[in-house]
Amino acid sequence: HPTPNAEQEDRDFNVNLKWQKQEEDRDINLMIWHDTNRRYYDNPGEWKHTGPSTHKTYTMGLSFDYTKYDLSFNDEGTESGHILTWGAEIKHNRLDSSEVGYRQDLNGAAFIQDSWQPAELENLKVTAGVRYDYNQIFGGQLNPRVGFTYRLQDELSFHASMGRAYRAPTYDDLYWPEDGYVGGNPALLPETAWAHEAGLRFINDKGDTQAELNVFQNNVSQLINWAPDSEGVWRPSNIGSAQINGVEVLLKKEFNQHFRGNLNYTYLDAKDLDTNNQLKPNHKWGLGLSYTDQIGDDQDNFTAGLNGYIVAGRPDGLENYYIVDANITRDFTLGNENDQKIKLSFSIKNLFDQRPELVSGYPIQGRTFMLGISTNF
Repeated sequence: HPTPNAEQEDRDFNVNLKWQKQEEDRDINLMIWHDTNRRYYDNPGEWKHTGPSTHKTYTMGLSFDYTKYDLSFNDEGTESGHILTWGAEIKHNRLDSSEVGYRQDLNGAAFIQDSWQPAELENLKVTAGVRYDYNQIFGGQLNPRVGFTYRLQDELSFHASMGRAYRAPTYDDLYWPEDGYVGGNPALLPETAWAHEAGLRFINDKGDTQAELNVFQNNVSQLINWAPDSEGVWRPSNIGSAQINGVEVLLKKEFNQHFRGNLNYTYLDAKDLDTNNQLKPNHKWGLGLSYTDQIGDDQDNFTAGLNGYIVAGRPDGLENYYIVDANITRDFTLGNENDQKIKLSFSIKNLFDQRPELVSGYPIQGRTFMLGISTNF
């Protein structure tokens, strides 16, 4: 395990450029991003110490989506409204590690979705779509999804959906540096799942109170799960067959024009169907409170918030824990003819510097400070 002299330093740098065009009957979005993560780790007190480890990952991506509103098709003399969305993305991942060397791959996806409002059934909305994911290492996967929403009353609606989900292993899953206590698994396979969900949603007439109750079941093949192996080393492996059943409750409330709050709870029963072992924590509570206002002659937006969650009923004897995050954002109007605005954001992750073990012997990242800036051209 890490000795008292062990040191870890993480650095993240993220840049996003987004172009958006909004018209009465269509939206177009184009985004380019670049993420860099550098993890430095040194444990000079460990047995057979060979020096520090440096693990750097880079991701560059491009995404595009196009939404067309109010598409109509004449069905036996009636007009039915459609909202059609399609798009694609491409990502290049690169790894440079003192432990596992150099890796790279190129991945992509394309999707199309139609949201249909039948003219003769004004309380019903049907959504259907399909997404194709391609991974250079693992190949391609076609993932369909269909769902509907039915308004039972003015303030109450019922929704249900089902679809297939796909997740390829990340570079951390595959190539996490091996130190005798934790390590990646290059032999991992992608996980796939059939997800089913149904629920009720309440929104009052004023729109300032919202409540949801959802139930869901995910049947997962090759679930990627971090747990101790036969030698006690924490590493990910594929669970051949797993089932995740759950219930989610969500409450949102606008107390006045400045203060908003939310409360949520999720119960999970995640089991390995072959061994009946618990795979994920049973309980998660979340709480959030935010304050918004407009400041100065230019009425620039200001937001401050606190968000926290509690995780309990963890597997493998791990202790329960709580985390609280804080964030502030402020718009500033530049003195040009277009009244261009910039947005500054500052956040503190893990405000109280809690250090619960994410896996045995390895605490979660401590208090972290993040500063961001964005603007629209």
